[in-house]
Amino acid sequence: MDRYGHLVQQLDDEDDIRLGKQWLVQNGFRGESIAYPGGEYQKTTDGVGIDSIANRYVSTGRTILFQSGYPTETFPAGMPMRVRAVSSISSTQAGANNPANLVATGGLLDKCQLNGGWLILVFHKITTGAATVTTECSQSDFQTVMAGIASRGIPVVPVSDVMRLYS
Repeated sequence: MDRYGHLVQQLDDEDDIRLGKQWLVQNGFRGESIAYPGGEYQKTTDGVGIDSIANRYVSTGRTILFQSGYPTETFPAGMPMRVRAVSSISSTQAGANNPANLVATGGLLDKCQLNGGWLILVFHKITTGAATVTTECSQSDFQTVMAGIASRGIPVVPVSDVMRLYS
C-alpha cells in the first residue's frame, strides 16, 4: 500500500497508462485513446476500475463488448471509456467476426450501414498467409473487408476523430 492507502497495483496500472500515453505523444501520436489489453477494464485490486484510471489520461477507451452481444457502438458513444468493438477478425472465427460473415448480406457491415451505427473493427495481426489463430487476419481477408466497407460507402475514421468531431 502507498501512503494514500491504495494498493501498488493501481500505481502500476496508472504508470502503465501514463507512460504509454507519454510514449505515444513523444512519437507523434495524439495519445487520446486506449485499447484495454484483452478488452478488460475491470477493477484493480483496490477496487478502482481501469477505465477510471485511464480517464485521467485519455478521452476514450476501447473494449471488446462485442462478445457480450453489442456489435455496434452508439453514435456518439454512450460510454466513451468503454467503446465497443469487434475484435479478432479472423477466418478462424465462426461468428460475426469471420470476414466472410462480416461482409455477407445481413452481416455487421450491412447493420452498420443500415442502422447508422458505428462499427469499430480490430485487426490484431495481418498475415501474408492463411490465418492460423484467432488474432490473425490474412491479407486477402483484410482486403475483402476493406472492399466491403468501400462498396457500401461507409466512411473510415479514427476513433479520436469521431469523438472529437461527433460527440
